[in-house]
Amino acid sequence: MMIRKVVVFSVVLLFISSIHGQSSVPGGLNASLTPPSLNAKITIGFNYDLLRPPTDVSFDFAKGYVGINIPFEQSGLVPKATADNIWSQMSKQLSQDPTSGGTFQPQASAQQYANMTIRVDVPMLGGVATFSNIQNVYLNYMNVLGNTNIMMGYDTTMKSNGSTQNIALKMLGAVNVPIDATLGWETMTFGYAYKANKNLIMAINIHRHIFQIDMLAKMDADILGNVKVNQSADNSGSAAAGIGGLGSGSLSLEKDINYPHQSLYGEASGHYSAEAWSYSLGLELWRFTLTSRFGIDTKAHGTFKADYRLPTFIDKQTFQISPDIQDPQKLISSNLLSDLQQGKTDSVIYSTDEDAKFKLPSGHTISFDVIREKVRLSYTKIFGDIEMYHAHAESLSTGGTKRSVDLDVGITVDNIIMLNVNLYSAFLNMGIFTMDIRINDQKHILGNAFTGSMKQLKWGDAAMLPIMNLGAALGAKTQLGFELDLLPLPAFKTGIIYHF
Repeated sequence: MMIRKVVVFSVVLLFISSIHGQSSVPGGLNASLTPPSLNAKITIGFNYDLLRPPTDVSFDFAKGYVGINIPFEQSGLVPKATADNIWSQMSKQLSQDPTSGGTFQPQASAQQYANMTIRVDVPMLGGVATFSNIQNVYLNYMNVLGNTNIMMGYDTTMKSNGSTQNIALKMLGAVNVPIDATLGWETMTFGYAYKANKNLIMAINIHRHIFQIDMLAKMDADILGNVKVNQSADNSGSAAAGIGGLGSGSLSLEKDINYPHQSLYGEASGHYSAEAWSYSLGLELWRFTLTSRFGIDTKAHGTFKADYRLPTFIDKQTFQISPDIQDPQKLISSNLLSDLQQGKTDSVIYSTDEDAKFKLPSGHTISFDVIREKVRLSYTKIFGDIEMYHAHAESLSTGGTKRSVDLDVGITVDNIIMLNVNLYSAFLNMGIFTMDIRINDQKHILGNAFTGSMKQLKWGDAAMLPIMNLGAALGAKTQLGFELDLLPLPAFKTGIIYHF
């Protein structure tokens, strides 16, 4: 569950820029609980150099390039109503805030993360040999789960089972679970392009991909309080039953609630890494260019472990206060009072070293130069999804085992339509693409969130998102390049181009 939360939050927050927390009080009761008012932050670095066609090389002279993205804070990427709707769709597969049955909604912000590109083109053997090392994607997600400020208190009288109960509860404390997750993807490319004549260029690139996922969480909890229950028989003369599973003789109870942080602990950590090879082919014939990028299906080796102890009235998956303790009727009709009196805790120990699965799809691009080397139209079709999957085996009391899925996420990117305009040393790229998200069996999470007037921005069941970036290069033999990525993720990129 911890793995799934971390990755799913990370994926969705790529597109949600401002989501506001909720708080609520159980209706009709003099109880108050402040659920988490959190600030989740995700930093994203996506390098558009990943999409460079294999035939786009310099045949006239050797050329070297070093570039870096400069991060921008991102807000307003998606309208708030749509962002809230996306999160509502997500919550069907994620934990809920048990105090209200509402959606667990952190506040979020996103920004690009600095990443680098190194690229060299060298004419040789009648063609051009290329080398590049690109930091394609860097993603970092930080948040704090739990209840950062627990303040509960009620004093009420109820009648049930021929008796009258006065219940008073006070509780103060916090349950903080800060989490930090990072995902990185880096690619080293070796390629060769051959120009048969001015109308025919052929190219092949071989790519070595390195993926890394790191996760870390550490719990800090401290809860203090007092609970008091007095029970008396009504005038009917019937005997009063015992309180909260404590036996028929327990007609009065007063107990301090004391869960110091020394008795509560918790941490989780994981690391997965994978290495895979893929290739891409390019063919430029007259004004047409065909680029085929072939996907990968690999395993990420690593481990994940979690070990934590919490009071029995804290949910072990959401780290939130149980709704039962907030309801006096449920408090005295369950074993919660007995657990509070004995200071009971629950422990969770989880460990797995089973491999995770990671897939990248194949994509094919066809483009046409409306004006040769000036204006180009292109369309890209993607076959398959970006998929992340992890499951582990659990032992059953019958002696058998079952597979439990920790993570099953799919991201669909498809139908990329681009217009590229080059004028002297400046360029402008505009276009659209479709995107959607799947979690387990729930499909079209992003597309289903585009409702109302936003329905017009859908292609089939998927959402349509814009692309726009522009830039220029200044200089002759040594050039200083500028690139401004406006949509979908803003970034300012600069670099040095040197012609040998």
